[in-house]
Amino acid sequence: MPSPGPAGKGVNWRGLLFLAALAVVGLGIMLHYGAPKDILTDMVKAGGDLHRLIADWGAVAAVLFVIGYAGLMMSLWFPAWPCTVAASFLFGYWHGVICALAGATLGATAVFLLARSGLGALDRRAAPFVQRLEAGFRENAFNYVVALRLFPFVPFTIVNIVSAVAGVRLCTFVLGTMIGIVPGTLIYAMIGQALEELLRETGEIPDIWSRPAFYLPIVGLTVLAVAPVGYRYLVSRSCKK
Repeated sequence: MPSPGPAGKGVNWRGLLFLAALAVVGLGIMLHYGAPKDILTDMVKAGGDLHRLIADWGAVAAVLFVIGYAGLMMSLWFPAWPCTVAASFLFGYWHGVICALAGATLGATAVFLLARSGLGALDRRAAPFVQRLEAGFRENAFNYVVALRLFPFVPFTIVNIVSAVAGVRLCTFVLGTMIGIVPGTLIYAMIGQALEELLRETGEIPDIWSRPAFYLPIVGLTVLAVAPVGYRYLVSRSCKK
């Protein structure tokens, strides 16, 4: 009988336990500090102090923010969008976009590698759902990752783990993630920038529904929600040609 390949070695329990520990830590952070929306509200309230701190620390503050962003993405529970809003609120639009892209990509890559270590050796006979995942990615893994990243309501961590389980190559995953999260990052960064500008002008936390500055990002998110459908359609047409 032929010896099983890497897929038949079973689960790497050390990697799996590490993933579980990250999930517990992330849940503890949310239970202690509140939901992401609450954390974001507290950040806006402390905006003046935070901006002064960033001015004092300079580039070091940006590096620490990127590390913190990546760490929150590794906690498995925390969504990416509040971190992106915070990035542009704290560092300005384009600097915030760069920090957000770096932090999100680093965090996603770390979770991908951990998931591949802990779950990538699942026995396909014991877990047939892995075969179904692989079938979707096998057509064009890069386009699949990009399409999933474009859709703003697909949980960030789910894409990381599913890509690892489905056997996506690291370079394909990283490149697809970097490209796929750009539109959403640009849109969420608009919200952070609008928050910062309005807070500077009024000194109060604004009601986003009463401020035209927030309408464009909301429309952008709506468009982004249907973008993967159009993206897959264009890709399928190009493949047929």
